[in-house]
Amino acid sequence: MVLVSRMGSKQDTQIVEFIVLLGVVNGFLYSLKFNPVNAFMNEVGASVTELIVTLTPQYSNVLLLLLQLLPAIVLIVSVIVIYRLGGATAITAVAFGFGCGYFALSDLVISILCLIIGLLLGLYSVKSDRLPIKKRR
Repeated sequence: MVLVSRMGSKQDTQIVEFIVLLGVVNGFLYSLKFNPVNAFMNEVGASVTELIVTLTPQYSNVLLLLLQLLPAIVLIVSVIVIYRLGGATAITAVAFGFGCGYFALSDLVISILCLIIGLLLGLYSVKSDRLPIKKRR
């Protein structure tokens, strides 16, 4: 059974805004030279690796491979979800969100401009009723 949501629903709008804001956070962390994926893998990876090897020695290689591929899997799934929600425009909105976070410390004007463009593109990508311009019917 396939669930189809109507374009521009409040839930779609909130999801796209949330994803754009996650792009902002990721860009900000990247500008600080902090990679959350590496931090996660360094801190949690060692503990989980020991647990996997101890509990399931026969499947440990497969589970360890899945653990190492987890960041790539999450990235691919999120790009697919973003594309299904709003197409290439939504992906572009996330890129502008990333730019907002990346330039937050170095150039505040560019950062704010990227945020505005990213949010507007995100809203446009799901044809939101929250857009500040009138839509043609």
